[in-house]
This record gives sequence, structure tokens and C-alpha cells, in this order.
Amino acid sequence: MKDSIHETKFNHYFEREGFKVIGYRDVPVDTNAIAEHVADTMPYIQQVFVNIRGVKEVEKQLFLARKQIEKYGEEHSLDIYFTSLSNRTIAYKGWLRSDQIKGLYLDLQNENFQSKLGLIHSRFSTNTFPSWKRAHPNRMLMHNGEINTIKGNVNWMRARQSKLVETLFKDEKIKFVLT
Repeated sequence: MKDSIHETKFNHYFEREGFKVIGYRDVPVDTNAIAEHVADTMPYIQQVFVNIRGVKEVEKQLFLARKQIEKYGEEHSLDIYFTSLSNRTIAYKGWLRSDQIKGLYLDLQNENFQSKLGLIHSRFSTNTFPSWKRAHPNRMLMHNGEINTIKGNVNWMRARQSKLVETLFKDEKIKFVLT
């Protein structure tokens, strides 16, 4: 986020969940690796680094921070999207082919950037026009095919989320889980 007012608010939400923001980093990219019309619509991509020392349930607290920031973004008409917010995984997302990901995201060309596992989900959009927002986020799930019953899946989750909130987030001020 290039806006210091919003960045200060984001930091507040992280601190509320027990984290200290160390800093923000612009993700290095080479837009020559993708088509011009794709590069022209590419969102601003940034990573946030937080100190997790002393936080007992890191992934849960990161989830709660993310949900609060997303809610703040909606309230202030900000176009915010977390491809990942985890101390264990990094997700790269894009309107691109599988063979373009390494060329676009320069971190993936750095020999010091190592991982034991990498997954790529690639799908050509058949019933919608491709865009950055429609690229699969792969936060928790990768699938081979289409999930065309989004409304049905959302309704299924909403019908059960009170039980999930009651079980996992009983002491938190969260009322929804749907991401």
C-alpha cells in the first residue's frame, strides 16, 4: 500500500493481533515477461513482513488481521487483495501462463530464494474474460476444473460458518469466515 494513512491503519490491525510490522516490500517484477495489455492492468504488488515472536497461533492471528484489513478496505473503497498472508507459504498470482511466472516475479530467479515445493495452477478462462482478479488465489486449495456453483458454495459456507466461528474463533470478534 503506497498510502501511509492506510498503511498506518494496516499496522494497527497487525498489532491488534500481536504482530509488529517490520516493513513493506515492493515485489520485484519484470513486466516485459507478460503481454502489454496484461502489464497495463497489473495491480500494485507488495509483501508485508511482521515479527511473529510471542504470537501463539500465528496462522489464525494472521487470518484475523487479514479479515480486519479486508473489511477496512471495503469500507474505504480500496482495492486490496491478499494472495497469501502466512509465515509458511508465499503465493504468487497473475494473469499469465505457467511459463511466464518465473519471468514476471524476479524473486523466482534469485538463487537465494529456495523452496522444497512449488505448485502452479494454470487454467484458460473458458466462460469469462481473463483478468488479474480472476486468477486463482490458491490460498488453501488448488483444484483441477471449474467451480461454477460459487453461489451454492457461498450459501453452504454461510449456513455452517456460525458453527465454525463458534468452534475456532469463539473468543474473537469475528463473525464470518468466508474468504
